[in-house]
Amino acid sequence: MKFPFSQNITYKSKLSRPEILKRLQENTEPQQIFRFNKSSGKKYEGTIGEYTFDIHRIINYRNSFLPQISGAIEHKMGETIIKLSMKLNTFVKVFMYVWFFGASLGFIILLRNAFNANDFQPLLFFLFFPIALLFFIVMFNYECDVAKKDLKAIFERDELSN
Repeated sequence: MKFPFSQNITYKSKLSRPEILKRLQENTEPQQIFRFNKSSGKKYEGTIGEYTFDIHRIINYRNSFLPQISGAIEHKMGETIIKLSMKLNTFVKVFMYVWFFGASLGFIILLRNAFNANDFQPLLFFLFFPIALLFFIVMFNYECDVAKKDLKAIFERDELSN
């Protein structure tokens, strides 16, 4: 089963790998543990290597659904190929699994008690699961769309395709 909180995107560009790296570096600052303001004007923070990068968007608010972006840059047949992977933070994934497990356990207990008491009103609690999951997926995908728009602008030249 594929986890719903990941996206893979491939960009193809006529720009050279050094030009792609230069554009990434112009828009990315080193990772900071504590950030008090967004003064640098750069949109991303993280690490950029010679062929790979790991970045995430700089925001001035807390958002657990911000995708962690990993990328690989390779050159094939006159094109630069940028492969991106956007994933939910591992800690957030673990928290969600534990949280859904606890909520599922609570639902099972409510369901058992409802059958014993012939009172099925607590079954409305079941609607909580799809609504919560839908909320999580929508928030993650929204943040991925913002990052894709930013990255497309960073990599874009007329030759860019997705």
